[in-house]
Amino acid sequence: MHAPLTIVNPSERDWKEHRFVLSFGHSPIHLLVWGHLEDALEEAADWLCEHAPGLVHKKGNGADKRDPLLDELMAETCEELGLAWPIPDDIDWSDSDAMQPYWDAEQQAFADLTECEDCYIGSDEWCITLEDPTRAELKSFISELAERHYDDGPVVDITR
Repeated sequence: MHAPLTIVNPSERDWKEHRFVLSFGHSPIHLLVWGHLEDALEEAADWLCEHAPGLVHKKGNGADKRDPLLDELMAETCEELGLAWPIPDDIDWSDSDAMQPYWDAEQQAFADLTECEDCYIGSDEWCITLEDPTRAELKSFISELAERHYDDGPVVDITR
């Protein structure tokens, strides 16, 4: 069981201007993350890749395997657009004119996903729960979560 609120990057709290509580999944995991939204989302995505990999779709860089859902989405979109999938070997990847239809197909295929550096997150699988919350708002949020879902579980201590 997850704590009501997991602090992802506490070492950055003293020098980052913004903080967010981002929530992921239908049985939400709530993450407190410092940074501008794009940076905070990247930090959260990195945490999710390690601790809740079922909520992300890995791009498959290097030794990591690409999430099969991404290939399924591309295959469906390419079929709709009349493009071969996977990309044929005779297409020169450095030829932007030849690759443009595939880049467009990728944009269409992944339109309902939020792109992060190493993964995608379903756009309907995350939200901003709190933006720049005060300490009182965080305590209230944690108390509410603890009362509803975590009566016997761990609680985050944010009073330092």
